[in-house]
Amino acid sequence: MSLSTRLSRLATLPADQQAPATRELLQASVMYLLQHDPFYGRVLSQLATTLQARPTPLGLRARPTDWQLVVSPGALAQTAWTGAQWLAMLRHVVLHLVWDHPDRYAAALRSPQ
Repeated sequence: MSLSTRLSRLATLPADQQAPATRELLQASVMYLLQHDPFYGRVLSQLATTLQARPTPLGLRARPTDWQLVVSPGALAQTAWTGAQWLAMLRHVVLHLVWDHPDRYAAALRSPQ
């Protein structure tokens, strides 16, 4: 099943079935990236992931020793993303980590400058 089909299917599922479908989508996405864009696939495969109801489909959460990918099944189901757009968003999150944006943003918020 294509990623676009999985995303479309997610939008039709009742709320109690969205979490397992989101986990399957994430697994299929990481597998796709490992095969076609290994850098992103490797980073995502090592990133802890949690599902949580949030207003945005994707986010990052700082933990004491690493970062965690946070995915909101409900918010993701409300997007009209294609598989390509979903993969672009996952790559975008990886690039935030690689470029150390979360740490730099946090430092900027603490700094009076």
